[in-house]
Amino acid sequence: MSFESAPLDAIRWERNELKKADALYWQGKETGLSDADYDAMSADCGNICKPPRTLKGWARYPDYKLAVPNYGLKKVSWEIARKAIRYWPKHDGIFLQTFSDEKGDHWVTRGNGRIGKDLARIISSPAPCSNTVFEFELLYTIEAGGRAQLCADICKGFLKPGAWWLKSHWCTGTEEGHPPREIPTDWNGTPCDGWVIQLADGQKFAYKGGVL
Repeated sequence: MSFESAPLDAIRWERNELKKADALYWQGKETGLSDADYDAMSADCGNICKPPRTLKGWARYPDYKLAVPNYGLKKVSWEIARKAIRYWPKHDGIFLQTFSDEKGDHWVTRGNGRIGKDLARIISSPAPCSNTVFEFELLYTIEAGGRAQLCADICKGFLKPGAWWLKSHWCTGTEEGHPPREIPTDWNGTPCDGWVIQLADGQKFAYKGGVL
């Protein structure tokens, strides 16, 4: 079933369930859905996972337009992943785009791909370069609680000192060939929930296991 062909009542029900799951997910709580179930339901009803604008905790951060739109990587099946010429870990954190403008330095989540939440108040670091857009993954180590604890702490308005770090999307070590089919839970102590793959033509996708 796809978004275009799904019955309207089914779409409404799935969107409602996914809104509940999103609210729990962005507070660092269990959603009751597996990644595969969430992805399948999202594909059915056109849902994009983002913090609800009124969600307690996230509402403290202002909405801000990304300097360059970013809609994330399309997820693909193993049949596509095995055609990769190189791959690297897909870290399980929070995407941040950082840049400067006349209003100051910004660290903006992906949001809906165009408008996200500006976390500058808790990052407390200047943008790396005033004339350039950089993209990072904000991470908590496994030892510090991983992504769930990261979301919970962001909702509370702080980051644990020494627990978080920024992994650049621009300079990640790669391995040649196609990735292992298994998805590791961590990579050098930080959460991992898939592989980023690159095909021979340069296209990049995400392989997260399961059947799509």
